[in-house]
Amino acid sequence: MNESGTRSDQSYGVRLIGTGLVLALLGAGSIMAMVVGLSHLYVGKYPVGLVELAAFLIGIVVFFLSYGKYLDALERWDPAQQAGDGSEKPAAASRSAGAAPTSEASPIHTSEDSPAQEPTRSEPLPTSVIVAITVGVYGMLIGVGGLIWTRGSNLAMNLLASVAFIGAAVLVSWFGRKPATADADKPK
Repeated sequence: MNESGTRSDQSYGVRLIGTGLVLALLGAGSIMAMVVGLSHLYVGKYPVGLVELAAFLIGIVVFFLSYGKYLDALERWDPAQQAGDGSEKPAAASRSAGAAPTSEASPIHTSEDSPAQEPTRSEPLPTSVIVAITVGVYGMLIGVGGLIWTRGSNLAMNLLASVAFIGAAVLVSWFGRKPATADADKPK
């Protein structure tokens, strides 16, 4: 079709973008259902609140089961290039014409790729670590802000939210996505 890829390569990219948008909406919608569900429970609308919390649980389970596979597919399709080793080439040009992306493209660069360098990752940290750190910092900010500016039941709610955020950070770090590595494709 053009120098950088084929029509099937472009359509695969469009499908990945569409899938990413659906996953983002699923995650955001799940969190919205949780917030509204907890709000309805707080004001005594128990049946509505329980239905919304059930929708949150279903949505968040589907999200967590899907996002790792999606990110792996995205990285296989267009892996980030390592800077500075002199061997970079556009990912689209390295894909064969008319072929679907394969698992040979890896976000891990090994010493075989550049013998003089240590193995490095094309991304600084796994996504789950970045999310865990961010959520944990939000939790600490909510807790410290609550201790400074609130009293009574508002303080209790801020501290509860802080503990929930920090607990979520721990869960994400334990159960988060483990990126595919180059070694995963090799037979044992």
